[in-house]
Amino acid sequence: MRMLLARFGVLAALVAAGCVAAASDWPGLWGKASTASARPPMSLAMGAVVATGRARHKRSESGTGVLCHLGPRLSAVRTPKEAAQIILEVADTLWQWDSCLLAMCSASSAAVDPVLYVDKIDGQRTEMAPVSSPDQLSASARRALTDGPQLVLSPASDPLAPDVVPFGGQTRASASMMCVPVRKDSQAIGLLSLQSCTPNAYTEDDLDTLQALADHCGGALERIRAEAALTESNERLRLALAAGKMGTWTRELDGQGRVLLSPELEAIVGLHPGEFAGTERALYGFIHAEDQAMVRQAFAKAIEIKSDYEVEFRFLPRGRPPGWMLGRGRAYYDDAGRPIRLAGVAIDITVRKMAALEISRLNAELERRVQERTAQLEATNQELEAFAYSVSHDLRAPLRGIRGFSEVLLERYGNQLDAEGRDYLRRACESSNRMSRLIDDLLKLSRVGRGELHWQPVNLTALAEAIVAELRKSHPERAVAVAVGPNLRAEGDERLLRLVLDNLLGNAWKFTSQRTDARIEFGFTAEPEPTFFVRDNGVGFDMAHASKLFGVFSRLHSAEEFPGTGIGLATVQRIIKRHRGRVWAAGVVNQGAVFYFTLPDTRDFEL
Repeated sequence: MRMLLARFGVLAALVAAGCVAAASDWPGLWGKASTASARPPMSLAMGAVVATGRARHKRSESGTGVLCHLGPRLSAVRTPKEAAQIILEVADTLWQWDSCLLAMCSASSAAVDPVLYVDKIDGQRTEMAPVSSPDQLSASARRALTDGPQLVLSPASDPLAPDVVPFGGQTRASASMMCVPVRKDSQAIGLLSLQSCTPNAYTEDDLDTLQALADHCGGALERIRAEAALTESNERLRLALAAGKMGTWTRELDGQGRVLLSPELEAIVGLHPGEFAGTERALYGFIHAEDQAMVRQAFAKAIEIKSDYEVEFRFLPRGRPPGWMLGRGRAYYDDAGRPIRLAGVAIDITVRKMAALEISRLNAELERRVQERTAQLEATNQELEAFAYSVSHDLRAPLRGIRGFSEVLLERYGNQLDAEGRDYLRRACESSNRMSRLIDDLLKLSRVGRGELHWQPVNLTALAEAIVAELRKSHPERAVAVAVGPNLRAEGDERLLRLVLDNLLGNAWKFTSQRTDARIEFGFTAEPEPTFFVRDNGVGFDMAHASKLFGVFSRLHSAEEFPGTGIGLATVQRIIKRHRGRVWAAGVVNQGAVFYFTLPDTRDFEL
């Protein structure tokens, strides 16, 4: 304080008045500097001593009293702007100024945040926004942050630099400026600048005084900034807790069991602020009675094994239906390892829990419907099996009778009939035989959808070669070129996969019967996906009718042209679907056809 009072002394003011050095740049804190002035002549300086001595003596006496009361005033404010207004009031009692700025800066001094900027416009002091970006400091401001206080004076005769923003609505220029760092523990935390339109308005003594004022305020400004940052952080935390429907709580483990709930948690459970404060009732009073023991056990286990806890429980909010909460937290211990506190968060998960319960209800309802549909399908399948039994037994006997009597007539009485009568009897025999084959195919199709699949590695190459051998034996008169790919293997039910190849190769054999250069190929391709195929160069088909190929009784050719029941490809499709595969076909009329099918887990097996 003695040093501060000495800086206000008249003698120091008189000595410093003649020693003001010209600055090398000018003048604004927020822009480039203008032309520097030279040191004033000694005669002018001595005149200034006489002219300003009394004023500076009064300034010293006034400053001493103001600074004595500055600390208590700053301790009562809560925002940087309130502090800035008090500091500018102090500056106003000590100096005449036309512009004043207080700004806070980061630890690296790379950018500043203006707190209060006042300029005189048309004779009135007016609060203004900074004239340029805060990270574009002038040379004087940068030196003030790094090198300490800066005093810049410019004679009235110097022209105004074009890139310097003047005072008073572009009508006047600054002639004097003091710029000092605001410091806390030798660290620059801000800038304080005074400017005047009057030449030589300030001295080195004034600069020292302004620095003392800035240092005197540094601690208060840092405290205010820290409190503001804490307030902002708390507000962000409050908004986050409110948005997440969660609150915090603590419970002391010092024997008294003091409990503290955050305002957010009190709002969730419907408590008045501070209701049941400090008591265990505040913690367990809103938990459903049937879940309190579970929550206590979770706390006890977390304390015992020194781990985090997580527990879901029902709670009873005041004024609305019961809900669900998720509690998470941990226990804390002293240096001796004794538990001293439980702390955690409680999250309102009522909406999520109700959604989960609704999903469970819908799943149960869906499962019930699936079971009902399954039972209906099983009943339908049983009816189909009964029908198939009836077909296989009740219809076969009449068919056998028709065919048998027709054959007896042909054998015993054929010579008594004319050619047309014998033809009728032969047609009756053939129709009964065709009906018998149709019954057999229908029975095969019905059996495909029943029974359990016996999964095993299957050598498709061996199956295809055996089927081709049977076809050659049945039609020794035909010369068909058949190519079967080597080592074609898959996984599935061997009996059913044999039926697939029997139908596909049998169709290829049948529909190439009108060609003398018949060719059939059974192979495998990996692109665009692993696929088996049966290709022939037979009569083919029109792709416009491809969708009919796999329907029951669907035929693209007449029975007189190519015999068959129209059930074989439907059987192939059903078998492949049961194996979770796909089947499709492509063809061109009179150029052949190719049938593709996929099987799951197609790979080489060591058989």
